[in-house]
Amino acid sequence: ASVINGRGRLQAGVVDTSTFAVVVPAFKFGRPTTDTSTLVPPTKSGFYFDLPDNGERIINNGDINGDFFLISSLIPSSAGAGAGATGSCTAAGGGGNAYSINIDSGSSSYQKSTVGLLGDSVVFVVSDTSTASLSTGKARRTVVTKTLTTGSTGSGLSTGVDISDTQTFDQKRMSWRQISNYRDLFNAPVTP
Repeated sequence: ASVINGRGRLQAGVVDTSTFAVVVPAFKFGRPTTDTSTLVPPTKSGFYFDLPDNGERIINNGDINGDFFLISSLIPSSAGAGAGATGSCTAAGGGGNAYSINIDSGSSSYQKSTVGLLGDSVVFVVSDTSTASLSTGKARRTVVTKTLTTGSTGSGLSTGVDISDTQTFDQKRMSWRQISNYRDLFNAPVTP
């Protein structure tokens, strides 16, 4: 009953072509058994949005970067042209969009290509910094990355969005204490 058999069990996103943003209303991940949910926020199996440009399609590999899914699309120069149409997929024709999609919420942003047809994105680490140990023995690490996407014309590179990901993790020991009678304590009989 919880099989995803159409868009009804997914949360719909809306693309704003003036701000280059995709907004997905809040939802709770789950396994709904019907297409309608009376809960607030509704329970959905995921999200989707329709690509904004006519003829746009995704044929490239995506990449996961922290909480973001990075992928680029192709837009042939003459939308709707078949594979045999002259100039529709040549290096001089067409463009694309580079998407940065938040995996948790579905909300995203995108950039129009300035270098023609786009290829796969490559992720580079711009900075990687850690804080001093917190009182709990954990540390915070902030990694800032940038995506670069190759294009078919122009300068050859289109810069993507900077992504900053902060993580809290056990990095440093809180203190050190020597136990001089460790073997005696280890071998001592346990009394109830």
